[in-house]
Amino acid sequence: MWTSLRARRSHTKTVTSGFHVVAEPSCLLMLREERFAFLAEWYDPSAALLRRYQLLYYPKDGSVEMFDVKNQRIFLRRTKYDDLHSEDLFVGNRVIVFSRQLSLVDYGDQYTANKLGSKKERTLAMIKPDAVTKVGSIIQMIYDSGLIVTKAKMTKLTG
Repeated sequence: MWTSLRARRSHTKTVTSGFHVVAEPSCLLMLREERFAFLAEWYDPSAALLRRYQLLYYPKDGSVEMFDVKNQRIFLRRTKYDDLHSEDLFVGNRVIVFSRQLSLVDYGDQYTANKLGSKKERTLAMIKPDAVTKVGSIIQMIYDSGLIVTKAKMTKLTG
């Protein structure tokens, strides 16, 4: 896509606001559609390899596309996938796309990092031993306040 746009720079018109408009309407539609990109990893048990993909998610119609980073080719053409939602997409999460558990390891582009990264913050919460019996209600209060728990671990400190 980027190569074809670079080659068409000679066919652009400058608008008074400073934006460049591509002459072909189909390219203009592709530029307007929102898309989130992530770098994802999948462990291939048959080859014992960790494979890297670029996962593209289109929130307008809920479709996904996967690009094989190593082989530089499309792995999965854009396909509607109803089991993946915008709120599932954040770095560190694991999502399942057509029976493959993908780990989202990084943002795939700056647009996605700016758009979705600003919604996420990291913090550490520790529940003391005397409140362990109330852990369910504590987590429910966290969810009720609009926060999401992404990596919960339970450990016992000794000392």
